[in-house]
Parts: sequence; C-alpha cells; structure tokens
Amino acid sequence: MRTPVTNIKMRGYLLREAPPEQQAMHLEALERETERLSRMVEAMLELSRFDAGLVQLSREEIDVNRLVSDAVTRFSPAAEDRGVTLSFVPGGPLPRTVADPTHLARALGILIDNAIRYTSQEGRVAVRLGHQASPDGDCVTIQVEDAGPGIAPEILPLIFNRFYRTEHARDSSASGVGLGLAIAQEIINLHEGSITVDSELDQHTTFTIWLPV
Repeated sequence: MRTPVTNIKMRGYLLREAPPEQQAMHLEALERETERLSRMVEAMLELSRFDAGLVQLSREEIDVNRLVSDAVTRFSPAAEDRGVTLSFVPGGPLPRTVADPTHLARALGILIDNAIRYTSQEGRVAVRLGHQASPDGDCVTIQVEDAGPGIAPEILPLIFNRFYRTEHARDSSASGVGLGLAIAQEIINLHEGSITVDSELDQHTTFTIWLPV
C-alpha cells in the first residue's frame, strides 16, 4: 500500500506548487492513485471476510448461459475502449447448476476483466460454456481465453497467490494489485469447484471455472 500512498502525497505537493496549466494533469493522477488505493483496500477487506468465514453463499438454481451472457454484455464497453473483441460462445442446454449468482458473477468478472486488460489492441477474448467430466464428477465449465502475452510455466503455480503480479503485469500499463485471482479462487472454492489455467507464451491464456453439476 506504500506505493499509492506515496504517490498521493507527491501529487498533492505538486498540485499545490504547479502552475495553473499543469494542475489538471496532477489532479487526474491524484484521482487515479486514490482510486487504486480504494480498490486495494476493498479487495483486502473482501479477502479478510473469506478468511474469517463470514462469506455465506445464497445458492439457487441458475441459468449459467444467462449469467455468463450478462457478464459479457457488462464488460463489452471496456473491451471496446481497448479495441479488444469480446465474444461469447453459449453452451447449449446445460445440466442443472446450483450457485450463488452474485458471487459467481463476481469471480467471472475478475477473469474477464483480466483477460481484457492483458490483451493487446485488436486482440480477442472468448468466453465459452461447456459440460465436461472431471475427476470429481460432471461439471459445467466456463472458459475465459485471451490473446495476451501468456504466462511462463514456472509462474503458473504462483498466480493465485495474494499480491502476486507477473513481470508483464508490473511492466505494463495494466492496473491491479494482485488480489483478483485470489478472490475468484476463494469464491469458486466455496462453490466446491475449482479454477484451472492453461497458457502458452505469446499465444494465449485460458482460465476455466469448474462448477459441479
């Protein structure tokens, strides 16, 4: 948290000292760092509720096609702003699925948002639904595939760690604090499901949510 706090203090000083024509630039940077700090605090509080066992699921039978379609629609403007094509491939008739729609949409939103932010302009992000067998039984699967830089094999086991960000994420303009994937994993674990990831450098990264039927 030290980085955004330091930047806020620095921008506050520059805002006081800057000539009028530069104040808008420093104010924009100040607002951006304040928003980053706010997101970090909210994410930390969210994880603390998981750790304390305070998050309770409100399970109901859901239409997974509808939930995923709504999520894709919600993130379409962000994809358009970045020049990224966001597509949805429905899964046809799917088995009965019981889940908390609010929390599931939250986990899926994290994956879609990450995919958009790490895909270069004119790239593609695809969200697909399916029904597959797993070692734990039949599952409904939700896949989010991006055309980003990919993740090195030695880094894959670390990406769900709290506050971990890949080197590409740190060096790029993609904002984030390294807590989103940890939150998504906590949510899917509460659903007794799992998240897996497959990636090839300079090709793609595909996250798959496995929800028990």
